[in-house]
Amino acid sequence: MIRNVVFTRDWHPANHCSFREQGGPWPVHCVAETPGAAFHSEVPLPPDTVVASKGIRVDQDNYSAFPEDDLAEHLRRSDIERVLVCGLTTEYCVRETAIDACREGFDTWVLVDAIGSVNVNPGDKDRALIAMREAGATLAECGRVVSTLTLHPHPTALIVVDLQNDFFPGGRLGVDDAPNVVGPIKWLMHHLKIIG
Repeated sequence: MIRNVVFTRDWHPANHCSFREQGGPWPVHCVAETPGAAFHSEVPLPPDTVVASKGIRVDQDNYSAFPEDDLAEHLRRSDIERVLVCGLTTEYCVRETAIDACREGFDTWVLVDAIGSVNVNPGDKDRALIAMREAGATLAECGRVVSTLTLHPHPTALIVVDLQNDFFPGGRLGVDDAPNVVGPIKWLMHHLKIIG
């Protein structure tokens, strides 16, 4: 059922173009090899997890997991047909990863009870959900996904987006919603037999 588990991460150089000090919109966050860039300990990485790094070039921002890491080709080599996208944040990295997954031809499901929003501007979350749906993604809760995969076990990958310390409250770019995604993601991983 689940053939691949992918954890994406921001893995920025210290002078990344997205940082305010360089004229970008964000505070310094998820600098490569720092504790803030580490995956949050409450969601375990299963064995054989693929780690897809993004935002690794000083002069290029990248919200999607696909362009920089040959992720689409990796998934195709595993004969993946469907991808499940969850994590942080709805309006940026989740949205762009889901839209790119649709563009790459994957049957893309966004797990709406397992995504968190940064809420920079009012309505951003709703606009992101609409954009993902218009790109071809299915918006569904984790329970429906488990039922669907049980009935229709197509080769599937789970993509967990940016569950990194800097995106949790107390981190450099803390997202209030972040703790709320942990429970649904762990529940999903348990019910899909990804973790015990």
